[in-house]
Amino acid sequence: MREYLIRRLFLSLVTVFGVTVVIFLTMRVLPGDPIAIIFGEGTGVYVLSEDELKAARKSLGLDRPLYRQYSDWMADVFKGDLGYSFWLKRPVRETIQRRGPITAEIAVIAVMIS
Repeated sequence: MREYLIRRLFLSLVTVFGVTVVIFLTMRVLPGDPIAIIFGEGTGVYVLSEDELKAARKSLGLDRPLYRQYSDWMADVFKGDLGYSFWLKRPVRETIQRRGPITAEIAVIAVMIS
């Protein structure tokens, strides 16, 4: 029984790691420039000068290699820093704390109905 639990724990850790890698890479390979979306408000047109654009990329870590971006992202997740929403103008953790219980309630009701 103990071996089974250890094996399942190991497999769940591998699965979580795989899911985080897929999510991270998906967000990086999607078409469109994140800086243009953030500062161009979805128009795809920059409203920044070249120097401001470089500074924005550096501040968001988009100038680093992908493996470094991933390791920084995971370190922030483990620290509980989920980032800042550019659209809602507040930390993502606050949004999850506010909307999480409602989402959990809907999920429980959906499971009960199914």
